Amino acid sequence: MNFSRGDIITVQMGKKLEVGSHVQYHLNASPYVVISNDINNKNSKSPILNVAPLTTKISSVGYPMHVYLNKCNYKELSGNSTILIEQVMTIDKENVGKLIDKLTQLDLEVLDYAIKIQFDIK
Repeated sequence: MNFSRGDIITVQMGKKLEVGSHVQYHLNASPYVVISNDINNKNSKSPILNVAPLTTKISSVGYPMHVYLNKCNYKELSGNSTILIEQVMTIDKENVGKLIDKLTQLDLEVLDYAIKIQFDIK
């Protein structure tokens, strides 16, 4: 699968659950936004993507490193969401579940601004 910056994807994340003396691993498919550059994203020899998680918990404080997504623009999201740029992580492309949607051009520009704020890029 080819990925592009701004893709909204699901990522299979393992969750360790301990029930008594038993340890179980469950996979949760959570939404993330691809933030890595397209040179990396489209390189078949690169096994990784940089992503930022989405949450439906909207903060009442308008943090500049958060990107608000209105559900009206993203039918496949479960509700209004926020991209949490301060929680950027690197994942293996093999952990990607499916493509949910793609950021609008305006939201992609807001994402760029939030990344600059978070990483203090002038």
